[in-house]
Amino acid sequence: SNLAFGKSITGIFNELGLAAAALGNHEFDWGQDTLRARMRDAHYGFFGANVRYSDGRDVPWIRDDTLVTRGPLKIGIIGLASVLTASTTMARNVADLRFLPPGPIVDSLARDLRARGADYVIVLAHDGAFCERGSCRGEIIGIAQSFHEPIDAIISGHTHSLVDTSFAGIPVVQAYSSGTALDV
Repeated sequence: SNLAFGKSITGIFNELGLAAAALGNHEFDWGQDTLRARMRDAHYGFFGANVRYSDGRDVPWIRDDTLVTRGPLKIGIIGLASVLTASTTMARNVADLRFLPPGPIVDSLARDLRARGADYVIVLAHDGAFCERGSCRGEIIGIAQSFHEPIDAIISGHTHSLVDTSFAGIPVVQAYSSGTALDV
């Protein structure tokens, strides 16, 4: 991925038929111009509902959510970048951006997606947890607890760990590093 500034991964995800991806710290590794190029290459959307310009304005090239139809189901997908992104990528690459706490943003988008016909609302979050012997710690716990609207599942990331639990009544999963825990 590093040799081609992420282009190879976008191509693989296109081939897999990915429907959506949450912005993570590595999407910003080569700067915003390269990220926009990868977004143009992708057949799927990159989402970061909690990303704003430093002055509070929306970032017009970063989408919040999407509504995907699979068979008879309409699935609302909301993407979140970690609030820690500015410290987990090169700060100069995101100097003009803010990564806001997602609770109120997700609540508003979930209401809108349900009004648009979503049967399910899923959050893709580039935040995760570490779980051992029934105990978990990590950012995704507080994020799940910050939602007031019904969320059907959270697909988490960033920590490269196995997560298969519930927080605040919301199922939360993460499939280890590079999805190695997926059984396909």
